[in-house]
Amino acid sequence: MRNVVSQTDYSFADFKFLQHFEISNEDATNGLCFQETYIPEEMLVNILSWVPPAILLNLSLVCKKWNNIVKSNRLWRDIHKRKKANCKLKRLPWYVYFSYHTTNSFKNLINNGNGQEHHKHWKVSRKNMFHYTKKLQIENPPRGTDPLPSNVPDFNGHTSCFVTSSENPRLAQEIPLFKKRLLCYIMREFRPRIYCSAWMASRFDNESVHQLMIKGYNSPDCNNDSLIFCMSKEKPFLCENMDKSLIREQWKDGWDLWNCIHHQKILTLKKQGYHRKQLCFN
Repeated sequence: MRNVVSQTDYSFADFKFLQHFEISNEDATNGLCFQETYIPEEMLVNILSWVPPAILLNLSLVCKKWNNIVKSNRLWRDIHKRKKANCKLKRLPWYVYFSYHTTNSFKNLINNGNGQEHHKHWKVSRKNMFHYTKKLQIENPPRGTDPLPSNVPDFNGHTSCFVTSSENPRLAQEIPLFKKRLLCYIMREFRPRIYCSAWMASRFDNESVHQLMIKGYNSPDCNNDSLIFCMSKEKPFLCENMDKSLIREQWKDGWDLWNCIHHQKILTLKKQGYHRKQLCFN
């Protein structure tokens, strides 16, 4: 696999994948004989499927036969089936499964979602930032409401959350994807859905309003007010905003999970929450 995009080009990633090598009859057994013992190709595929995915691609340098096997759909489907036994296999090329098992691109991309590192990775509203930072606190555990659910994997055992007063500060986090070339290529080709969620609660004696906004950008230099076209001449599209609000009535207890799915392909996410009490992102 060769990256043909320059370091300063922020257009859609463009990859050229090396085709499978053609193997002559004379080399048909090359890569399948070990100490003069022949191993069928099906058995070699099974053996390689137990190799840690992170180092498996290095084995494609052994020979043409191994390169074809390592970059085969059947090998990576076997790996995915073993690691995700309850998931239904989809007809996807090997590099999608490779990216899934060797990167964090398909996992939770929000950092410090519980405020366990205070305001790190988050941007507080620019308007009167010092004032809003004082109003936006972290409580562990939250007071005036129920504790966080204990069965949420994305919390990673954390019991803290962001807490606001009657003010409505804005909390934003930017997730740049431009440097993830393979992921950008996958997003262009398959247009996966972007799934976002947030846990929200309020004081027992207060009504609250929560707002979650997701923005997609095609350039790392764009600002909050710009909607620009994709740089790719093949498939231009206009980034769309997704903005939804949730109102919690007074005296309501517990936490609400708010799910949002974005169906457009986007290269940079900004996740923003406008809220009046407890908030955890995942």
